[in-house]
Amino acid sequence: MAGSGDAFMGRLSGRIGNLVVYQMVGKTVVRIRPAYRNKKATGKLKASQDDFKEVVAVLSKCRNLLLMGFAAQAVNRSAWNAALSANLKNYRETENKNLANWLQLCKDVRDEASDWQLAQTQDGQLRLSWKQLPPQMSRLNDKLIVFIVPENSENQALIEISSAQRRHEHAVVEVDIARIDNAEVFAAFINADYNGNLKPEGISNNTWVGRLS
Repeated sequence: MAGSGDAFMGRLSGRIGNLVVYQMVGKTVVRIRPAYRNKKATGKLKASQDDFKEVVAVLSKCRNLLLMGFAAQAVNRSAWNAALSANLKNYRETENKNLANWLQLCKDVRDEASDWQLAQTQDGQLRLSWKQLPPQMSRLNDKLIVFIVPENSENQALIEISSAQRRHEHAVVEVDIARIDNAEVFAAFINADYNGNLKPEGISNNTWVGRLS
């Protein structure tokens, strides 16, 4: 792989013979395409490829979430690459491959919460509750974030930044029921001053809070 801050003919992208040129983190990157292999992968290589495909399939419908959720981890790499690296590690180290056990949509050092509860009402509301950590360990005005990841690969994941604060220990979120049939729900907290920028000043790791079906 080769990289440059300025391409000699501008910002290049695409294929040139067996070279692939693209832009990443403000640099022009050149990769050599691997030679075509007639022999199918087996054993550990096949397992590694299968893991990669499974994780990418899930993360692809969460791209809009990952841009914000992994912004703090995007140092000398993109938020996508940071998220892919973390989730591949989680997936390979987790015996139970359910999303609840390995999917990470945001990552940073902000405090989490415990004892999450989720209920769905017939009129399209999600009711969440949680237990607050001791005040000296938490930021009580943090906003609640709700992530909804549908099972159907054709539907994109949803994100809702609620007006509810960490200290409230409960929240009601309006959602589009038609888009969330069979979905996993995750939650996290974000800096109270968050204004929609892709890179928040602080965010917690997400926690799985329940399944919608």
